[in-house]
Amino acid sequence: VEGAMGVRILTITGNVLGSREKNIEIKNGSRVAISGNTIYGGRELNVHIKDSTTVNIGSNTFGTRPASTPTEVKYDDGILIENSTHCLVNGNIISEFRNGDAEQGGAVTVVNSQNVRVSSNQIVNPYVRGVSITGGVGCVVSDNTVTAKKEGTMVDAIAVAGGKDNVVQQNFVRSGVAVPIAIAKENGVTQGNTVFVVE
Repeated sequence: VEGAMGVRILTITGNVLGSREKNIEIKNGSRVAISGNTIYGGRELNVHIKDSTTVNIGSNTFGTRPASTPTEVKYDDGILIENSTHCLVNGNIISEFRNGDAEQGGAVTVVNSQNVRVSSNQIVNPYVRGVSITGGVGCVVSDNTVTAKKEGTMVDAIAVAGGKDNVVQQNFVRSGVAVPIAIAKENGVTQGNTVFVVE
């Protein structure tokens, strides 16, 4: 959804959405709620929020395509918030998202955004990262559960690169990655996270 004057006061709820390039795309949005949906199989992304403010993504069930899908069809899945402010990703179940590469990106990706909170999500077997924050200011990653298989491809459970005044706290991580939370002191702080390494 994109409007010349902005997309305002919009609710997307109670839908089953799948097998599209991007299942939901919001540009120049404000006061948007995306809740109670089942969303799967975004060939580029499942949700893309850009140049928006006060967007709430909550209580959705996200997944990828089943293993029976032809291997030549690539699904990145993922939730991407970029150049946005005061957004919330809360209380979702997010399974086996493939988004991300060696440099950045993950199941939930926040780029060049301020005061975005990613909290209380169940992030299951992300292929690259559970949560990736790049160039964020005042972003909070809190109370998420990120689990991955020992033999998986996950690089980080949570990664913060660039930006400042970010917080990673009270997350539960269980994976095969020895140091699954990556954040430099100049980019923010970590506190109260619980980490188990699958052996």
